[in-house]
Amino acid sequence: MISPDGMTLTIVEKDGGYSYGTFIGPDEIDLVYADNAEPFEVAIDSLRKS
Repeated sequence: MISPDGMTLTIVEKDGGYSYGTFIGPDEIDLVYADNAEPFEVAIDSLRKS
C-alpha cells in the first residue's frame, strides 16, 4: 500500500512479516523488513534505481 502522500510504502509479506519503506528521492527508497516470529528478523536496505 502506498500512502496518500506517495512518500511511504507498506507491504505484508506472504510468509510472514512486513516491509515498510520511505521514498527519499525519485530513484531511491529506504526499505525495512521485520518479522516478529522466532527467530526474529530485521533487514534494512537502501534501494537505488540505476
